[in-house]
Amino acid sequence: MTGVWRRVRLVALCGLGLGSAGLAAVMVHAGSKNAVDIAAIAGLFVTIAGLALAVADYLRSGERPRRDLAELADDLTGTLRGQWVEEAAARRLRDPGVLPLSWSATRREVADPRATATRDAAGRVTRLRLDGRLEGRFEEVTRRLADGYQLVPSGRMVVLGEPGAGKTVLAILLTLGLLDRREAGGPVPVLVSASSWDPVTEALDRWLVRDLAVTYYSGRPEVPRLLWDAGLLLPVLDGLDEIPESARRSAVRAVNQTVGRERPVVVTCRAAEYEDVIEGGAPVLRGAPVVEVAPLPAEDVIAYLTAVDWPEGTSWERVFARLRDSDRAESPVRAALSTPLMVSIARLVYQRCGGDPGELLDPQRYDCRHAVEDRLTDLVIDAAYAPDRLPSGQPVAANGRWDAERARRWLMFLARYVHQHRDRDLAWWQMPSRLLSAWAIPALGIVTGVAVMTLVATVAARADGPTDVGGPLAIGAIAGAGFAVLSLIVWYASPARAPGRLSFAVDGSLGRLRRGFATGFALTGILTGLPLTAIVVIVTAAGGWTTRNFLLFFEACGVAVALAILAGLAIAAHNWLDAPPERPGHASPASLLRQDRRSALAGALAAGLTVAIALPALATGEFAGGLLGRVVTGWPGRPGEPDLGGVASLVLDRTRAWDDQIGVVAFLGLACLLPGAAFAVLVLLTRAWPRFLIARLLLAAGGHLPWRLLDFLTDARDRGLLRQAGGTYQFRHVRLQERLANQALTGHTRTRPPASPVPRAVPRRLVATAAASAIAITLAFTRPIDASARALDLGGPVVGVELSPNDEVLAVVLADGGGLVWDLSGSGPPRLLLRLDDGVWDWRFSADGEVLVVRLADEEGNLVDGETLVWDLSGSGPPRLLHGLDDTASGDPVLSVDGEVLAVRLDGGEALVWDPRGFDGPVFLGPLPELDGAVRDLVFSAGGEVMAVTLDDGGVLVWDLRGSGGPVLRGPLPGLDGAVRDLVFFAGGEVMAVTLDDGGVLVWDLRGSGG
Repeated sequence: MTGVWRRVRLVALCGLGLGSAGLAAVMVHAGSKNAVDIAAIAGLFVTIAGLALAVADYLRSGERPRRDLAELADDLTGTLRGQWVEEAAARRLRDPGVLPLSWSATRREVADPRATATRDAAGRVTRLRLDGRLEGRFEEVTRRLADGYQLVPSGRMVVLGEPGAGKTVLAILLTLGLLDRREAGGPVPVLVSASSWDPVTEALDRWLVRDLAVTYYSGRPEVPRLLWDAGLLLPVLDGLDEIPESARRSAVRAVNQTVGRERPVVVTCRAAEYEDVIEGGAPVLRGAPVVEVAPLPAEDVIAYLTAVDWPEGTSWERVFARLRDSDRAESPVRAALSTPLMVSIARLVYQRCGGDPGELLDPQRYDCRHAVEDRLTDLVIDAAYAPDRLPSGQPVAANGRWDAERARRWLMFLARYVHQHRDRDLAWWQMPSRLLSAWAIPALGIVTGVAVMTLVATVAARADGPTDVGGPLAIGAIAGAGFAVLSLIVWYASPARAPGRLSFAVDGSLGRLRRGFATGFALTGILTGLPLTAIVVIVTAAGGWTTRNFLLFFEACGVAVALAILAGLAIAAHNWLDAPPERPGHASPASLLRQDRRSALAGALAAGLTVAIALPALATGEFAGGLLGRVVTGWPGRPGEPDLGGVASLVLDRTRAWDDQIGVVAFLGLACLLPGAAFAVLVLLTRAWPRFLIARLLLAAGGHLPWRLLDFLTDARDRGLLRQAGGTYQFRHVRLQERLANQALTGHTRTRPPASPVPRAVPRRLVATAAASAIAITLAFTRPIDASARALDLGGPVVGVELSPNDEVLAVVLADGGGLVWDLSGSGPPRLLLRLDDGVWDWRFSADGEVLVVRLADEEGNLVDGETLVWDLSGSGPPRLLHGLDDTASGDPVLSVDGEVLAVRLDGGEALVWDPRGFDGPVFLGPLPELDGAVRDLVFSAGGEVMAVTLDDGGVLVWDLRGSGGPVLRGPLPGLDGAVRDLVFFAGGEVMAVTLDDGGVLVWDLRGSGG
């Protein structure tokens, strides 16, 4: 791997060197101004690439080998021990007066008879004694449990019991004992609740690794997988009966298949459910002895309740008598108070609420065990939130922020929620996807979109001033709508994520950066590719692929690629902080929330800063896209050949225009801070804590849950209503959960129905490849090619163009009144001959393009009488002004083909003749005499020696311009019976053809001496 990295680094460095050399050559060729623009754009890319190589090299050299597996197991042992010691204290298992548990080998036919057989040192077969009783000091109890378990050769055990008999308590105590007595290199006992396992769709090892990863390793499975593969995990599966009945057989088979004959495992289950599973055909756990927790003896129950200081008026004597009566062994009260769960609930209810427990003996109201249990369960919430009492028995002010009525309503809502999802865990990170209404997030997206629109429009309006609000509103509307759509896409597209933990580990940095970049690049590519594809379809269907549209599309593609790269870098920075931790974290709902909050804020800040700092690099994408578009279309426009500096200047000029228009502060806000903040918010929406925060606020606003939900759950745990299982809360017992869920259904408490399954997504690579291929094919067949011979930089909009008859000179009238004259002759680039800053009305060329007559306009664009300029364009030097004509030349000028004669038709119907090439300027040859009617048109012969004048009355006069004394009238054309349509000279001006309006054609010979 080191050799591969060395070759990659060498290739990258060589590429940077060649790119720098090429950049330098282009800058030298482009000139000083364009060189600065090229360096401003391309230099940024080179710097980023060099920095990326340096960072990658550091991260590569900073990696160190993974810690030893024994150390990883020791770390997990310490974390688990601290967690379960805390949970045992919360359940008051360390109190000296705790109810003792007893167990013995089950008499049910659910175990392999050989499971309890062992051989001693002498080879004799003996049977394990599986009887036991938990009483005495806490540490002594856990030690005895661990010692007894270690006598089982296979390390496998099944614990059965009635609901509330204490199976989970026994599992906790066993786990603590095994953690205390674990030797170096031994397996780590991990107690997990089986309620979240679906054995039909997920193998035991995968589920166990995932559960440990979410609870202790920020959702990263690397360390749990290593420990499992090394045989360093001892699963203690609590509550196999909490798996749906249809999947329990699969669960037993999965346990047998996964643990094989070597791995240890401990399973707890209700006795009746486990017996049904085995009798239904599921195989027994191989080599696992089965013990069953015994019901509480009446003596233990009486001793436990007698030790309590009851309120005045509360007497258990009648109940005690019923418990002692052996003839009433099947009474409802005695059956109900045979489990530690119901005994402890009864103590809580009558100690805090008072009353007469003798009411439970009423056969009319409580005719069965379940009726008694329901009565006690219904009162447990009132008891938990009842006010404390003074030694005199008087109640004190209510303690805590919540009362029993609101607590019951909220707990009923949560009970129905977990019941609907067939779950036991109140995992706060799963609540947003399960509890929020289908309309909640779209509504929130609209609200946030309006907020973003208001903010962006306000910033833009302050920059543009109060006179223009349309532009800022449009910008704000686009930004708000875009953010709302993106937030919805991020919320629904990103899966529900487990809580994370902030980690700065260098190990595996390149992999995390690579995965983060690939994710950000792919997602942004999809989001930008869809509208670009739509543009291709729409423009192609409309037939609008002009050169300008094509270049704009390529610039948009370049910006899209730059955005994808930028998003990839931002997600890579966010992903780098999400390193797989090697040390397990403290597992509690509050700690997981704090850890994920820190991780989410740090990751979003890193991603947002990356976008805010690097967002100006989008100019590089625009530059690259524009460059590629010009290459594909044959470099349209001036100068008609490759010009990197011109493209760079165009991009930077746009950026400077924004800066000049809205100011530096507003530009930085709109271009850097707001996009960075928006991207940070979008990244936050992918994390567990922000989603939970949104869900908590929305549910609290609807009255379903309290505003400070986690504080409420923690308080409910302290009051004995909930229990903690790793990073989640559970109801103290499934019996309480089911009772509250039933009350919620009866009371029609509203809860969101279970989320529908997400349909299988189409492979993203296939869709992306197909879309990219379609776009490429469409552009290949529709791209406009610039086939123009010349490209001119006109500097503004054009309102008029005049090309000389020999196609060598081009005159352009600009919208601002100026004019440009270009020399198009030769094979080189066009040469600017003349620039007129005054108002130009129009142009007239001679046939050879060597004489140009310009009529001028005033500031309002009206023709100015007497303002006519004549230019000599012959010669290789600059054009020569042949002076202006006097104020009599205010009509429509007409040049002869050779440019030797200029005739001006005046508005009054007269005509003047000039020689524009006089040595000192145009020479006035005189007016045309004997014009009996207004002049309609003037036509010259090819040599400019003869001129024909068409009058408004239909007559035609012919003039000889060869004389030195001025024009000489050769006479009118006789025989014109119809109006003249057109005049054409032939044979050097000696023959003229006249076309009449009635279709006739007359031909005249002008060579005669008389006309």
